Amino acid sequence: MTDFVKYGEPANAPTNETETGVVRHVPAGKSFFFVASDQGGRDVFCHKGNMADRDSEMPRVGDRVSYRLFVGADGRLKGIDTAIITAFN
Repeated sequence: MTDFVKYGEPANAPTNETETGVVRHVPAGKSFFFVASDQGGRDVFCHKGNMADRDSEMPRVGDRVSYRLFVGADGRLKGIDTAIITAFN
């Protein structure tokens, strides 16, 4: 994807580092969500279309997820290959 850039690397550079966090906000009727990273810092923007299993359910607030971290051209943190680790009841 051309709009993702990892910190300190050229565009399209893949990262194999997986990070984790908890889903903090899922806007009603939208196909994206925000994750509070276990590493701290800004929330991470994730999109349903970038989930590791696109047939999986949309994460809910409180779900633990894993993702690969990139910085978009707009400077926002973005998660790709997102997967639900533990669903919040």
